[in-house]
Amino acid sequence: MVGMSKHRPPGQAANRFLGVGLAAILLAAGAVTVQATRSDGSATQAAPAAPAGSNSLLDMSGRDRPIATRSAVRTKGPRVVPAPTTKDAECRLDLGYGVWEIDMTAARTLTMLTAVAYRDGRNYVRAARAFDRSLQKEGRVPLRPDQAVEEIKRKRKDPAPRTTSLDAVYALFRPHALTCVTPQRYMPAQPMTTTGLTMRSLALIRGWAEAYGGRPIGGFAPGGVSSGHIENSAHYDGRAVDIFFSLDDPDNKARGWLLAHWLVANADYYQIATLIFDDQVWSNTNSHLGWHPYVHPSGNTTNVTLRHLDHIHVDVVRGS
Repeated sequence: MVGMSKHRPPGQAANRFLGVGLAAILLAAGAVTVQATRSDGSATQAAPAAPAGSNSLLDMSGRDRPIATRSAVRTKGPRVVPAPTTKDAECRLDLGYGVWEIDMTAARTLTMLTAVAYRDGRNYVRAARAFDRSLQKEGRVPLRPDQAVEEIKRKRKDPAPRTTSLDAVYALFRPHALTCVTPQRYMPAQPMTTTGLTMRSLALIRGWAEAYGGRPIGGFAPGGVSSGHIENSAHYDGRAVDIFFSLDDPDNKARGWLLAHWLVANADYYQIATLIFDDQVWSNTNSHLGWHPYVHPSGNTTNVTLRHLDHIHVDVVRGS
């Protein structure tokens, strides 16, 4: 499991372990649904989904879970934007009635608790209560998925979360509600492994799959891909993955934005370079701009795949 309690990116030894273990899972028959896209934006036929009842850690079959919807629950406090969690907070969370400035640790904790609640079908009110408690701790550190589960399950004397904490959970299911400013760091370049992905890409896949649960993925193949994407695409270096959300699902945007927000909160940790989803793009080189409108280099504004309405594109840094 990827350790999430430290602020530095996964180490080389951890990456080597993840690469070997994840490669075996990704390439096992039926363990992952892989879908590729052609250069015109049309999708190839997806491989068979994982068998029902699969207990693989990285079951990528994409079973849909309940999303967070506002309901009549008791909360504490007014619907007023709280003070920043720290001075010079790196992240901005749009609550719908104002922007809350939160630090990177708070953003990673909030997105982890919400993603795990989504993954397991747990009560989002409990996730909001756990977020409340996390903000009160001294020496806060981000939670691993197993720690998030324990915090959500923990019994509280007062079961009602702060109104703003529950609103923060709801916000993660809305378009481009969370963005973070990330520093530029030196990272060594990595070769492509036999999976068609670099070690950083493999670590990222395992990270979000452990937190959020599986989705159909594509944009890579064992040995690499050399066509079907724009010139100099990160896909050709094994640095990019596409995560699919069916347009037949009326909640596909909410599901996609929850994962996109988890990715942006963890962008520095996993050294994510670019995120594209739902006509929006975020990049670490321009992270101060936040999410902003995206148009495919071809200029096509009608193709749903080129607009990334049906998938998240995520790529990691090239390194040097």
